[in-house]
Amino acid sequence: MRNNTYYFYYKYVATLNESTFLDNLRNDYNLTSQNQQFENDLANQIVVLAKNADRKFTFFNIAIGFTIASLISPIGLLLFHIYNNPNW
Repeated sequence: MRNNTYYFYYKYVATLNESTFLDNLRNDYNLTSQNQQFENDLANQIVVLAKNADRKFTFFNIAIGFTIASLISPIGLLLFHIYNNPNW
C-alpha cells in the first residue's frame, strides 16, 4: 500500500493522469464511485492544477537563479577591475 500523504504533494500528483489518480484514490481509501463524470472532471482539475504548480515552481527556481547571477556578476566585475587596475 502506498503512503496516502503523497496525494497532498503536487509533484507526485503532476506525474499522474486523472484516471490513474482516481484509481489510486479508490484503492487506497476504499471508495465507491457515485458520479463518474463529475469525479473525472474533478480529478482532471486537480491534476492540471498540480501540473501548473509544478511548472510555476520550476520557473520560479530558474528566475531565482538568474536573480542571484545578476546580483553576483557586477560584484565579480568590480573585483576583477580592482585586481587588474593597480591605480585603485
